[in-house]
Amino acid sequence: MNTYKTAREIERDFAARRTQGASTLSACREVWGYLVETGIATDDELNLVSNINGFTLETMESVIYVRTGYRSLEQLREEEN
Repeated sequence: MNTYKTAREIERDFAARRTQGASTLSACREVWGYLVETGIATDDELNLVSNINGFTLETMESVIYVRTGYRSLEQLREEEN
């Protein structure tokens, strides 16, 4: 049984990861903007945390949790309404 991927499978997997990475980056930017606009965190604070933990959605959600007690931007927005 051949366990190696074909070139087409490799290209498909790479494209999926690239798309996922772009959407994750977009989500991180959305959360960052929201946190700054609402005064939950400053750009300097988010820069510091991102430099230590990485610019990831998990990092942004950690900031949301520490500052508000909510686990995600969606949960925070639901509670605002």
